[in-house]
Formats: sequence, C-alpha cells, structure tokens
Amino acid sequence: MTASRLPNEIIDRILVFAASSGTFTRRDRQSIVPAKYELDDSITSPYSILRACALVSPAWRTVAQARLFSLVRIHSPQKQCPTLWATLVARPDLANCVKTLRLEAVLTPEDDEALDRVPKECSSLSTVVFDGGTIDFCVLENLTDSDTVTTVRVTDRGSGPFRCYSPANPLPASVRHLSTPSVYLTPWVWPHINPTADETDPHSLLAWLTDSVEWLTITGALEQPDEVIYASHVISGQSSPGELPYSFKRLKGINASVGAKTAIEEMFPPSASEMDRISVVWHVDWQELIDCAAPWQDFDGSTPAHDPLIDAFLEEDAYKPPRAHKLEALYILPLPISPKRSYLDELVTRVGPGGDPSLRHLKTLFLHKQWKKVLRKRGATALDGQGAIRIEIVFVGSILREDERVMVGRLGDYDRGIPAEMQRWMERRVQQE
Repeated sequence: MTASRLPNEIIDRILVFAASSGTFTRRDRQSIVPAKYELDDSITSPYSILRACALVSPAWRTVAQARLFSLVRIHSPQKQCPTLWATLVARPDLANCVKTLRLEAVLTPEDDEALDRVPKECSSLSTVVFDGGTIDFCVLENLTDSDTVTTVRVTDRGSGPFRCYSPANPLPASVRHLSTPSVYLTPWVWPHINPTADETDPHSLLAWLTDSVEWLTITGALEQPDEVIYASHVISGQSSPGELPYSFKRLKGINASVGAKTAIEEMFPPSASEMDRISVVWHVDWQELIDCAAPWQDFDGSTPAHDPLIDAFLEEDAYKPPRAHKLEALYILPLPISPKRSYLDELVTRVGPGGDPSLRHLKTLFLHKQWKKVLRKRGATALDGQGAIRIEIVFVGSILREDERVMVGRLGDYDRGIPAEMQRWMERRVQQE
C-alpha cells in the first residue's frame, strides 16, 4: 500500500508523531517567551512540518490541513487576520477544524481594527487562550451563543489591556473552565454596567459566569502584587458572613496559586457553607517552593503577618486577619526537566515530619507524571506527612487536549488549568462529603 492510499486515521497518527517533534522558533514566538526559555532556532515548527506533509498527496493534504487549522495563533493581526478570516468564511470545512485560538499580541489601534471577530463558521472552537497580550473578548462577539467554547485561559505572560465589547454578554455561556492570573482579578471583579439593565445594578464580569463555570484556576507568583491586594478590597464587603461574594452555582473545584491566597480567601471564605461542595487545590512552582524559606505561607491564620500594602489600600491602621484556608491539597507544577532523586529527597524533607510548618495539614500531593519514575525507584506510593498524616500521591497529566499538544510546540508549557485527574479527584471528594 502506498502512502497516498493509507486510511486517514493512519495518516493522522503519522502527522501527529511528526508534528509533535517540532516547536516554535524565536520568530514564530515573537517576543512572548523570555529568551531563557527559547529552544534552538534550527528546530522545525509544527506548522512547517504539516505544510510539508500536505504536499505528499491530496489525501495527506486533507488530513494535514485539519491539523494545521486546529490551532490558530494570532500574533500579528494586521498581517494575519484579513486573509485568515476570509479563508475561514470561504472554507467552512477548514473553519470547522479550528479547536483552539491563541491571541498572543499586545494590540495597537491598527491591530485592534484588523483583528475583528472570529467568524461564526468556527463552530467547533472550544478553547480560547489570551497569551501574554491584550485580553480582548471582542474577538468572541460572533460566538456568544456558542455551545462549544468551554475553556478560556489567560496566561501569566505579559500585562496588556483588558477589553470586553459588552458587559451584558461578555463571554459564551458555555464556558466551563476559566483560568486567569491573580493580577487580572481587578478587571474581572470590578463592576461593569449592564447597558440592557438598570444602571444602578452593576455586575462584575465574573458574575456573568457564575451559572456556568465548573472549574476555576487562579494563577500567580508568591509575591503578591498591588493589583491582588486591590482586587481583594473590591471583593471584600460584597457578601455576608458565611456566604460567597459570587454564587458559582456549578463550581466544583479551584486550582489556586499560593500567591493568590489573599484574593482567594476573600472570594471563597472557608466559612461559607457552599465550600462544602468546592474543593481547593493550591499550586506552586517547584523553584518557588524550594527557594522560599519555611514557613513560606501561613494557611490557618494562626500567625497572620501584618501587610502594610493592605493598610495602604484600605486606609486603615488595624490589620484584619484573613479568613484562612488550610493547605490540605498541593499541586507542584510540571518541571521543565525530569525530576532527579535529589528533588524527591528535598520534597520528602519539606512535607515530612519536622518539615515546613506551612504544609502541616497536607493530605494530598498532586505531581505530574514525570515524577513516576523517581518515585517508583524509591518504592513510594505515598509520603509520610506531619503528625500522623499519610500523604496520598495523585499523578496528573497535561491540561492540553491532543490537538493543542500537537500544535502548540511548547507554547502551552506555562498555561495553567485543572488536569482531568485532578477534576476526578475533586468530584470524588464532593461525593464523599
């Protein structure tokens, strides 16, 4: 059988294998990724590999185009969008292949005009990523009635402006998973007037998603920026004791950075009765964990630190102790390399008896599957915690679907979300309550 007569399914597997070996060069990435994370420019990008495969035969072209259009990256709207949008409108078959849209540009006025709206023909779009640039919901205006857009991720890279075209309907109601950095919490929670309703009844952008979001990820570094403190002030006072400021009727789980601790405790006070059905997993970068002297965070309010930034924003002299969560579940974010035995030794020291008092309540540790080998060599299926606690280990995979993993070329290494294994753990925990 010749290559041209292979079944499409086999051709697709060949293309997946080939494209997965590529990554994006500096030119492809623009200035989004810091130079220290760049790979060798000689490595071919997934786009280049698939474009070459599309020339093999008509059968290969059909399959390669489906993969090529599965991930649309916008980093130069003036150059890309006019031709790209026109192509998608003229070719509904290609528009239907679009599964992920990544907006990587900090928009100039000219870019903003060129970007326009994602064509409604992209009826299978499921994931939208704002990666290191403008957070512009205008691009989704044609898709507000979509039932396929389930994931919106805002990455930690960059700090571009935040825009929405209509507070009355800023995002598709189908969004189930929202991921946003803590530095962007202020525009999410700040009241926006609904032009179709009474102007005396403002809502935040986050309030429009409370009936749909099931999984919420808040990212950020350990050092809390001023924006997080300010967002916490905006959130506080919006609810009565024992209630959540936002109802989040369908919310099942939160994956929160330890750097967003203050804001999370304002948005989701542990005293609220709704927290019985919502699991909270805290995540931290490995390097942040080992570089910070113990205790690196306090999670039970026993020794609250006085923070002058809070006083500055609240214009108060007295410090108000936080409504603290206990850190019972911790997710160590994936490492750029496979962990060594010394990493496991460091981890055991941190979480074990006599370890970091910040982790004294830890019961569950989420590790990427890259840790399996080193733990298997140690014969460890769980770790000794502090006191009489035995820490369970749950291995998790990537948050990216296959079409993203194939096409993203490591651009998604710093995207954050809730892996499927963690979602299942959260759902089981709610059922056991």
